[in-house]
Amino acid sequence: MSLSCVPLNLSFMRIIYIMLNNVFGHTLTHRQVRAHYRQQPLMTVIMPVHFCSDSGLWIFMLLVHRKQQALARMGNPAWSDNWTLAGLDIYGEIMHPETRSVWLSQQPFTLEEYSALQVPEGFLKSGTGRSSHDLAFFRRSPGGTVDGPLATTKIGDRTFSRVARPGPPEPGFNGVLVLPVYKYHNVMFRAGRTIEIMDCGDGWDYVPQVTEMRGLPGVPPTAERVLPDGWSVREILLQEDLHVEVPCPARVCLFFSGHIFHGPVRLGLN
Repeated sequence: MSLSCVPLNLSFMRIIYIMLNNVFGHTLTHRQVRAHYRQQPLMTVIMPVHFCSDSGLWIFMLLVHRKQQALARMGNPAWSDNWTLAGLDIYGEIMHPETRSVWLSQQPFTLEEYSALQVPEGFLKSGTGRSSHDLAFFRRSPGGTVDGPLATTKIGDRTFSRVARPGPPEPGFNGVLVLPVYKYHNVMFRAGRTIEIMDCGDGWDYVPQVTEMRGLPGVPPTAERVLPDGWSVREILLQEDLHVEVPCPARVCLFFSGHIFHGPVRLGLN
């Protein structure tokens, strides 16, 4: 197969759209395809120029193969509602207080779209946040006995997946809400990124989950992140992709500054 030279933002994007849908086995939105395209390190090198003939196709096929390998390592690519694929974008959640269940839109939101969202009776909006992961996969909904497709509900043209159930918060903290969250969560950070790793004074590692958290009920926003005594944050430059299986229940730290970390895990990174 041969490709003529085409601008990356025109007919080549249509080729990407078709091929990625073949890879994942389900329908991706154009926004998700653009996100996949942006997140490939080699793509950022080639973006200013044109893909030409077979060389461009082979490079793209290698990138698709790399994506397949990452997905296969994290979870089942066929369970489309278990994935968040759009990288470092903003996502929205809703909550069902009666069951304490959290439902996540697996497609990104703009803040305007989330503000306009009308939730069904019995649900409330529980906020938005910018994902810190490049890829994430939920193995099952809370309460499930085996891994499988998540429970979902449809609101308008969006599907929300039941991903988490928070427990009661730990006492004694100011400026941060620390609580157990029952979820089955795999996350991945791409090589080349510098990420923050937090130590809550217990010697364990906590990886970033969200920045720019907004609208969580009962959490007043603050400009500054203040760590409790004995806690610390270090920066790590990732030399290779970092895959993390977050334990269930996770210990989740929601800072009023909008940062969220979850763990505990042992990374062995300094």
